[in-house]
Amino acid sequence: MRAASSTPQTPAQGSAGQPFHEDIPRQVMALAAWAGFWMLAEWALRRRGLDDRRALLAFLALLAPMALGGVLWARGWLFRLFTSVRFAVAQGGFLAAAVLLATALRAGGLPRRLWFCALLAVLAAAMLTVTWKRRPYDLARAGFLLVHVAPALVLAGALWGRLGGVQAWGGLASGATLDSLYRVGEPGLVRLPGFRLGLERRGPRGPEVLVLDPEGRELARKCVSPGDPLRFRGYEIRPSVLRPDDAAAAGIEVLRDPGRWLVQAGLASLLLGCAWMFYLKPVLKRRRAEGGKP
Repeated sequence: MRAASSTPQTPAQGSAGQPFHEDIPRQVMALAAWAGFWMLAEWALRRRGLDDRRALLAFLALLAPMALGGVLWARGWLFRLFTSVRFAVAQGGFLAAAVLLATALRAGGLPRRLWFCALLAVLAAAMLTVTWKRRPYDLARAGFLLVHVAPALVLAGALWGRLGGVQAWGGLASGATLDSLYRVGEPGLVRLPGFRLGLERRGPRGPEVLVLDPEGRELARKCVSPGDPLRFRGYEIRPSVLRPDDAAAAGIEVLRDPGRWLVQAGLASLLLGCAWMFYLKPVLKRRRAEGGKP
């Protein structure tokens, strides 16, 4: 009696013979496992006392060899996965659901979360792979290019903001100055580079904040409110809700996000690319069909 032979399954093939790059349920489970891994990694890094910047550096140090290993040992498999339409649908749906859930749970600061950066990194890698596959580009397809580079710009801006950004607060008494503030959400102090803050008076529009140089000379002043901060050397200074105000003191929050312009550029690239694809591309194709030059 001859034993039945069985064909070994590849890692990209399920029990039903459906390739992984076509199997949306398994893709969603893999994305959930990927996000869960980075949530666990962030928890472990916090337990070791790492702040946001060092945790992100550890994230990048671990992600880089994983990406390099994937390119070296599973390049063809990754290429099929990243260029799959079904994987694009799975990513979009999973990322949207994750953002909605985090918003409902009031888990703010998504660009600062490692799991969100990890999901955005996969989306950016997939979009750039599709961009490479669809080359070359002409003027009519510029919208497609703009849409597919947008996630990479948003990711770069989010990482830059986390590495070089500042979010800190302090209590400022009338007539006093301060040059160091407490970090928000993590231990340690932030020292203001080359200037200090002072409180002139409290007004109906909010506290009037002074910016002074180390010798006490005034550099800027403004009555700040949550919607109208004082902007100085890339920093935004506004009232803080982390400390209740009284008649002689105010809570001050200082923000700095050097990667914001990249995030804004990514969002603008997405919007412009969509407008180009839906409105300008048909006009250019019609002109080309009529023998005109785009």
